Amino acid sequence: MRHAFAQWPGLRAAIWQQLSARRQKLYPSLPKDRDVAAAQQLASDQAFRHLHRFVNQETQHGDADAAGAYPDIALPHSVFLRHLLAAHRIMLARRLGRPARFLDVGCGAGMQLLIAAQFFRPSDGFDFDPGYVAAAEKLVATVDLAEVEIFEQDALTFDGYAAYDVIYFYQPMHDEVKLHQLEERIVSQAPPGTLLIAPYVSFEHRYDALGCSRVAGRCYLAHTKARAAARVRRRAELMGPNTTLSPRRTVEIWDPVVIRLRANGYFSGDAFSYQPRSVI
Repeated sequence: MRHAFAQWPGLRAAIWQQLSARRQKLYPSLPKDRDVAAAQQLASDQAFRHLHRFVNQETQHGDADAAGAYPDIALPHSVFLRHLLAAHRIMLARRLGRPARFLDVGCGAGMQLLIAAQFFRPSDGFDFDPGYVAAAEKLVATVDLAEVEIFEQDALTFDGYAAYDVIYFYQPMHDEVKLHQLEERIVSQAPPGTLLIAPYVSFEHRYDALGCSRVAGRCYLAHTKARAAARVRRRAELMGPNTTLSPRRTVEIWDPVVIRLRANGYFSGDAFSYQPRSVI
């Protein structure tokens, strides 16, 4: 009991943070040039880029290039993290009542899955290139990522998009015709409300014609009207940024409070040393 009540100050702070919460944009303003935060972000992106080269030393397979696929070019770490954190808050607002499943289409060496798995589990990724898939499988095995699966697959023939709640694709095809076929295939299979993260310009010009609506930034909802997407955005702006995936030991007396804090993104695993038995 002493241990449980000693944690009350941290809980109280989290409760107050949620009670006093105001809407925060899903995409906050970027750091200004020559700002300390901008310098830190640049250094982090550069380090992540070097790490990416180390993890994937494979050259693109000729069949992948002939199929119209781009080589493994990762989105900058800080940019991907902005999209992912926005997606996390959107999915909290969606109230699925279960863990959201994440898919990386054209995952390359799997570097983005390292980040995605901090927010969404299970997190899966596939690539057309067998060399990239082998590198990704090695990475996942090395860091022992739970509930992450890598597999070899052609995005234009994959018929499992409907199984995922969040689908990320960063223009994996350089062939414009095939890219449009891929977009149409993903959207046609995705159930209404599936969250699509598509951070490239051409999709921004096509999402409306494909039957999607923008929530914010480069996050879109499939088969959703603009008004419904706006309602999701407003709810998501009240969600906190904290992930719910860090394992913590249970202190049962606080479970009802922690469950609600987690569901709204206001429970920080760093502040406490336990996890409730169920998370909604």
